[in-house]
Amino acid sequence: MYDAVELVKTAALEAVEASKPVCVAFGRVLSREPLRVQTDQKAVYGERSLIFTERMRSDALYPGDTVAMIGLRGGKRFLMLDILKRHDAREGSE
Repeated sequence: MYDAVELVKTAALEAVEASKPVCVAFGRVLSREPLRVQTDQKAVYGERSLIFTERMRSDALYPGDTVAMIGLRGGKRFLMLDILKRHDAREGSE
């Protein structure tokens, strides 16, 4: 009986997640080399997990910048949208 209940719960959760293929996430750049971005969920993602467009390049980011991202289904990869807030101290930021 317990297994059946857990199976139904799992199926319901998967159905809800499948209906939301993307989510908006916000992050803070922690470092440039290597590039690390921390999301509001406290997870840290490196360059392999981030997808950049021609307009939004990794070399445009500095520690302290706040960025908007679209989390792709599963939450393991993010499309970088834009820089929402620039950190003021550019000199010596690495």
